[in-house]
Amino acid sequence: MRKRRTFQSLKFLIYLLGLMLLFCVLIGVNMLRPECLPYDSHVRCKMVHSDYTFLATRRPLEASPLLNITRHNERKETVNETKVDTKSSKDIARLSNNVPKPVPRTRTFTIAELMKRAKEDQHFLTKILSQYYWHPKTKDVLQRYFTGMGYSFEPEFKTDRNENLINDYDIYNDVMVFLHIQKTGGTHLNERLASRLQIPFKCNCPKKQNVCPCLNPKGNVWIYSSRFSGWPCGLHADRTQLHRCLPGQLDLTERGTRNRRYFYFTQLRDPIARYMSEFYHQSVVGGHWQDALLGCGPGFSDWTDIRPCFVTETWRGVTLDNFMACQHNLATNRMTRMLADLNRSDCYRNYLDRKAIYKRAIMWTESAKENLQQMPYFGFMEDTEASDKLFSHTFKMRFKVRSSNLRGRSSQIRITEEQFMKLVKLVELDIHTYLFAKDLFQSRLRNL
Repeated sequence: MRKRRTFQSLKFLIYLLGLMLLFCVLIGVNMLRPECLPYDSHVRCKMVHSDYTFLATRRPLEASPLLNITRHNERKETVNETKVDTKSSKDIARLSNNVPKPVPRTRTFTIAELMKRAKEDQHFLTKILSQYYWHPKTKDVLQRYFTGMGYSFEPEFKTDRNENLINDYDIYNDVMVFLHIQKTGGTHLNERLASRLQIPFKCNCPKKQNVCPCLNPKGNVWIYSSRFSGWPCGLHADRTQLHRCLPGQLDLTERGTRNRRYFYFTQLRDPIARYMSEFYHQSVVGGHWQDALLGCGPGFSDWTDIRPCFVTETWRGVTLDNFMACQHNLATNRMTRMLADLNRSDCYRNYLDRKAIYKRAIMWTESAKENLQQMPYFGFMEDTEASDKLFSHTFKMRFKVRSSNLRGRSSQIRITEEQFMKLVKLVELDIHTYLFAKDLFQSRLRNL
């Protein structure tokens, strides 16, 4: 009997405590004030008030809208009943300021769309031209690049009618030297030279064989390229490195010294498309040509001149912003740098010094244009038909099969306007070189 009474007393006590707890909760709800939880919390902010209810959200911060507000007493008739007290309004304002508003999604475009917009939208073109550039003639050149009208390089080579060029290549005694600039369709051209070029002797180069050491009947090197010679002067060696390295390397290959004439040639590509193709290659494939030798002067550049952008085995996964932000990125103005004589600008010393950059902008551009004029042939990835025509005329050799114009996968990459404007600055000198080469190429075609 005593145990039964004790059990009923405990039961009543628990029931009473439950009622008291429920009463406290009901009283306390109206006293709640806004409280923001830590940044990494799933529930950011929560507040329950007599007039407004802020609903908790479990969405991530970037995707979460400003907290939803539900008005409970919208049906009240009088203004006094619907008016929110001053303290609640301050709470709502404080909560709105604490919670960052969602960032609107930035619109992106393909390179082709942005190029078209720069041509048709004068305001956008003016915005591009208002940036600071190193070369004094860049703004005039960019006007021509985007609109197709204005600045012309023809006065600079008015005397060039091919009469000053060494145009009598002899496959038995001379050497063709392919200056292979990255992401300009050079690999495709290399394969065509090995398998599609009509030459007066047999040269069996299986596709599975990376290097095909094909010599002419005299035992001499008749062409230097990665497909025939590998990379004895370094991976994707520029003109400066090739000029000082080739004689010694060819002496080793031929096991003797002799007088040679070198016929340099190269292939170019639209600067913006080439840069984006290099970014795509390094971010997706991951390779960044870490074995390249930057030879100049008596030695090679080191980390005191050019530092790697990322000290990793590959650059796979790098973002475009990070890729463009690296001041030592050799993708910047790559075509101009690889065509120029870097000895004129003290090689890579003081690479980030503003005065040195300004001087190099003029020196590299002028040197690259001079070397292009001295080349008996250069072609364009975008115009293989005309390039093949000039190649056949220059070297007296034809390709067995025509090549179609190449199109890279990077053309589908979408970027913002700000990224595009920065990209234009990074290929500033390449645009000079590219348009100069275009004008010179057309002049040579007209004079065939």
